Amino acid sequence: MEELLQTKVIDLGITRLPVESNNLDMIRLNTEPLVAVYPSDWNVFQKSPIHIKELKKYPLMILHGQGGQGIFELFVESCQNFGFNTNIICESPDVATLLTLVDSGVGISIVPKSAIQLRPKGTLLSSEIIPLLKSDTAIVWMKDRHISKTAERFREILIDSVGKSS
Repeated sequence: MEELLQTKVIDLGITRLPVESNNLDMIRLNTEPLVAVYPSDWNVFQKSPIHIKELKKYPLMILHGQGGQGIFELFVESCQNFGFNTNIICESPDVATLLTLVDSGVGISIVPKSAIQLRPKGTLLSSEIIPLLKSDTAIVWMKDRHISKTAERFREILIDSVGKSS
């Protein structure tokens, strides 16, 4: 995304934090919990939320961005803090791919809660995780660069909209 911003292909980007660039300005948009997502025909968790230790015995697929202390690192570190290593069978930067794999019965994925909306309602189940693990999103743009009036207006509307829904 930073390359697209640098080459002026786009004026704004929406990304998961953290961002490891000193060239970007940003405004945090929202924070949401991570959830364990599993096929609706798996009878694995009787309640929600679940404790992170309950994930120890399952094959896991984790959202893994590039660099930084992202979802992958946060989740693995939390598991280690509770005395176990995860059984990670897949890492991917693409949440849609992970949800397709879950829908196929490959394993359980750890994703931000809003990702569930990418699949048809009822095909996947989810449980929030205790302790609460969170993911942040932000709108980003190049520092010290003029952005178009349209992009500026979109940024204002998005920030206003997120502020009202929080």
